[in-house]
Amino acid sequence: MRSLPIRPQPGAPTSIASAAGLTLVFVVGLVVCTAAVRGVLLRDPEVESDQTRRSLLLYRHFGPHKDEYDAVFVGSSRFYRGVDPEVFDAEVGRAGLEMRSFNFSMNGMRMPEIIARVDWMLAQKPAKLRWLIVELTTLDPAFREDNRGGQRMIAWHTPRATLDCLSVIGASTRTTAEKLAAARPHLVEFGYRFGNIGLGFEASSRWLGVAPVGPRLKHFDGYESEEEESQRKRGRRKRAGLDEQGEEEDERDDDEVREPADVAAPTFSVAGADDLPPAQERVLAAFVERVEAAGVELIVLRMPRTPRDLTARAARKRGLVPTLLAYDTRAAAPALWAAELYRDASHLNSRGAAAFSKRLAADFVTHVRAGE
Repeated sequence: MRSLPIRPQPGAPTSIASAAGLTLVFVVGLVVCTAAVRGVLLRDPEVESDQTRRSLLLYRHFGPHKDEYDAVFVGSSRFYRGVDPEVFDAEVGRAGLEMRSFNFSMNGMRMPEIIARVDWMLAQKPAKLRWLIVELTTLDPAFREDNRGGQRMIAWHTPRATLDCLSVIGASTRTTAEKLAAARPHLVEFGYRFGNIGLGFEASSRWLGVAPVGPRLKHFDGYESEEEESQRKRGRRKRAGLDEQGEEEDERDDDEVREPADVAAPTFSVAGADDLPPAQERVLAAFVERVEAAGVELIVLRMPRTPRDLTARAARKRGLVPTLLAYDTRAAAPALWAAELYRDASHLNSRGAAAFSKRLAADFVTHVRAGE
């Protein structure tokens, strides 16, 4: 029996080139459709925020009230615990400057996330915003593994933020294997964000008035900072009926304050003790340029008892930031290092927050008057 030749179906690809072309068209179409859907979803600022407790409250408030504030503070829990906008505004007002400020800080926020959150804020074009007061921390994007892949991490992995993280990782002294391991979570988180994974459910739940399921991670808000981890461990000891010995184990002598345990201390290959790798300089310089291009003055701040790092030293030496208010040495602000002002090794209590906010207000007024 003679077999008949197989004829291709009409319109079917007849070569590898044709198949590749159709695949490329599909990929491009998918990217375009994904971007279009994301553009619609992100018209709601709450959808842009991750659905974690503190973040959701911040975005929910700032969106409709963005045109009411003259200054915004953005930083980690040191800012969140240490800056009281009401005290700050009152002190500035007594000096003759009427203004309103807002604290947009969250536990565990590192510099890569701070930059991404500020970029979002500037994109909202707040009408009155004149000053951004930002906590200066390390630019190395190292985060605790338990928080990877959660809503908060995914939320700030924009293309720019992801590229910044990858460039800093690539320029670090990590081995090739360590660089690949460090880069992978950032690429995954960017992929989740870019693909709108989970975003449509959150948006449709809000628009239909259905309560969202909420975080699916083991931590109460999908993200656990060092401070929250310490609180959780103390609570577990109390529930277990253990004595209180060791509850203050994180309290250290002022001169022994170290980098928070939830972030691996980065290593750098640099020419001098006070130099930053070029990749980190570029990220910081580009951030400063974007803020200034928006017509906003950037003031960078170092809190008391903040672990000393290379970023701060380089900023002081090289003038990488326009204005630096530094309280991270005992000599700069001895009164703000008093133990009775702190709830733990590096977080101010309510009394400490009031004292620091008054000092910050006085220095802020001096700075503003000097520029008039």
